[in-house]
Amino acid sequence: ETVSSDDFVPTLVRLIQGLIVFDGALMCTGRCPMETGGPLEIDSAYVFNRDVGLIDDYAASAGDDPVIRRLCEGMEEPVSSNCREYYAGPCLHPMHEFTRKYDIEQRLLFGSPASATGMARWIALYRRTDIPFDQTDATLLAELWPHIVYSNSINQRAFLNLQSHDSRSGFALLSPHYVLEAADATFTRLMQLEWPCRNELPESIWNAMQSTGAYLGRKIQMTVHAYASHSLCQLAERNCVDSGILTPAERVVAARYALGLSHKEIANDLLVSANTIRTHLAHVYDKLGIHSKAELIHKMGSGGG
Repeated sequence: ETVSSDDFVPTLVRLIQGLIVFDGALMCTGRCPMETGGPLEIDSAYVFNRDVGLIDDYAASAGDDPVIRRLCEGMEEPVSSNCREYYAGPCLHPMHEFTRKYDIEQRLLFGSPASATGMARWIALYRRTDIPFDQTDATLLAELWPHIVYSNSINQRAFLNLQSHDSRSGFALLSPHYVLEAADATFTRLMQLEWPCRNELPESIWNAMQSTGAYLGRKIQMTVHAYASHSLCQLAERNCVDSGILTPAERVVAARYALGLSHKEIANDLLVSANTIRTHLAHVYDKLGIHSKAELIHKMGSGGG
């Protein structure tokens, strides 16, 4: 619960290894084939003690895996498989090749299906030997699973609480594919100003976010910057800086600078030079009649000017 957000899964795998014997593991979030009608869509994945190429090969092969179909429907207990025997049939040839390539003789898999509030999440434990995972292993993993999910939620909330400095900005963690994983109360409240009937960020904003790292809506402004394997999303209400006084580029730069990003960070995010950022900010200060960053933050928060 207390490690950094990016260290959560590696620490978790090491703790599980103290209870269940395995020599490799894969922990994923994603969308199952039954939900999309297409191949398995992995949103985030962590590989322990196997080549990272396993992730792409798994996504390409697992769509026909009966175990993944069971995960989509909702597992009541972990599934233990002798992969050499389980994937011997011709229709499961892709998974047969996958398990041979990555030296997976035995596998124990368990997880939670996707829901209205989150993606599917699962863990697969691997063994190279012919010693199967037994009922004790399966029972342990099933009993651990609710604690794994809950501690992950606590870990993410603790990280977001460290980001919040006032009630005017909210923060959220986004997965590598821009799926909303966790949000603080201020972020949720401000999101409702823009999208009153939604609990998730609409897909329509992601093009703007991915191209500029910022989104300017009717009532909110949003910025994103990288944090380890995730992205940290900051959301605030729009105000005077978004008026017609400033150009669109000036509004984006002013919002990101007021939110705490440096000239260099803004330049890297927007793929321009630091001098361009300084020029935009000089125009912003001149148009708004201000002389410091503190005044800019005050203007944005007060709605004056």
